[in-house]
Amino acid sequence: MAETPPQPPGWPYNQDPNADPPVPTSPPAYEAPPYQSPPPPTPPQYQSPYEPAVPSVPPAPHVQPGFAQQYGGPGQPPPPPGWSAPVGPPKKSRRTLWITLAVVFGVLALAVGSCTVWFISTVTAPVDTANEFLASIDLGNYADAIALSDPDCSQGMSQADLVATFRGADIEYNLNNSSITNSNATVSGSFSVAGENLSTVEIYLRNNDGWRVCGFNAN
Repeated sequence: MAETPPQPPGWPYNQDPNADPPVPTSPPAYEAPPYQSPPPPTPPQYQSPYEPAVPSVPPAPHVQPGFAQQYGGPGQPPPPPGWSAPVGPPKKSRRTLWITLAVVFGVLALAVGSCTVWFISTVTAPVDTANEFLASIDLGNYADAIALSDPDCSQGMSQADLVATFRGADIEYNLNNSSITNSNATVSGSFSVAGENLSTVEIYLRNNDGWRVCGFNAN
């Protein structure tokens, strides 16, 4: 009986016992890699001994405009790490200035208005009353002239007194001067009556809830 040759692992469960043993195959033939010629050597850089070597200069550090004299200038060190340009002072608001000016102008406007009211009530008011008094006499409205007087200071001046004095004559006048002291005023100016030799007149007034005529003097 012939001896059984060595079997591969797993036999006889994975092989037919009557089959011929596998024929070993030869390994693939070795192929050498294609030949590559080495790169040509780099020729060394030649420098003439008569030309001085130029040193490489590193780029200058970036410096913000306006600070070149502090950092990064010629012969000066670069700014330290973390350095930043100083921030200028904040701009002052002019709101307070405008508010102050508005208040000042408001006070001035009130002052001007008060002065205007005082001028009208104190200076022009007695002159206006005196002009109304003489205008009523010129028109012969003696009752209206008496209505502009103050009985407490007119010393009993009445409508009959005005009729006896002027007798309906035309008058001409120009009141151009006034003097005011506290609540008393004197208004004067040129004055003439037809047929009479008169040149000036003085009208006396008092401020008693309004300017009223206390009397007059023509000469």
